[in-house]
Amino acid sequence: MTTVNVYLNFDGNCEEAFTFYKSVFGKEFTYLGRFRDIPPQASSQTIDSKHANKILHVSLPISQETILMGCDNIEEEGESYKHGNNFSISITSNSKKEADRLFNALSKDGIIQSPMKDAFWGDYFGQFTDKFGINWMIIAEPSSEKADETKKVRGIGGIFFKSKDPVKIKEWYSKHLGLNTDEYGTSFKWCQYPDKENIAYTQWSPFTDNTDYFSPSDKDFMINYRVENLESLLEELKASGVEILDDIAVYEYGKFVHIMDIEGNKIELWEQLEANFDRGDKGITC
Repeated sequence: MTTVNVYLNFDGNCEEAFTFYKSVFGKEFTYLGRFRDIPPQASSQTIDSKHANKILHVSLPISQETILMGCDNIEEEGESYKHGNNFSISITSNSKKEADRLFNALSKDGIIQSPMKDAFWGDYFGQFTDKFGINWMIIAEPSSEKADETKKVRGIGGIFFKSKDPVKIKEWYSKHLGLNTDEYGTSFKWCQYPDKENIAYTQWSPFTDNTDYFSPSDKDFMINYRVENLESLLEELKASGVEILDDIAVYEYGKFVHIMDIEGNKIELWEQLEANFDRGDKGITC
């Protein structure tokens, strides 16, 4: 998956600004590096000692897919701060091949400051100004290609089972096990590690014993798995010969698709659309 974020440049007060942003968003820096951290062999310019404590790069996550990033501009790096060049558009791609494609296409007839190459901090990185005067950074993280090949199941999204009397079975679980049920069953509310503010749910629902929701499986249950990048995952499953039962359906609370495993169990895959989707308190057990 390719993500687009904003990169901010500062005239020596990057740390002050990002400390302020951190207090507003209530997040923690995932990275903060200073110019003194640059290995001598990684820069063709000698960095003046007066800049040693200035910010080389800082990352502040805002949501699951959005990161605010920034640095201090110093003249030794060939750039002086001025209004108009104090931001860039940063694109993070899931492969070097895609990063190269984006770099070559967007930088055509522009000015290249840094061609795509492996940077000392580990990313595959390039930087340029396009022909319209917009500054861009293109990044491929070293772990992203491997991670993108992984089937991204993040947890159990739901447990569904057949019941002779769904109303009575919900009443039994409510009375004896304390489930807070509604017409659908109950949802267990939790957070998606490591982001404690990323709300997630596992739905528990009994169905009538003559439901066709589990078809074509003849089993009395179905499990819903929470996933990421459902479209990409579905393409991988198709290429691997997995039986796909339907097309992706999109609702306000997520994307869904159904597949069959090798033992005839119907599986529901769910990608939650909104990172902090909140169902309220009705039918919630936590």
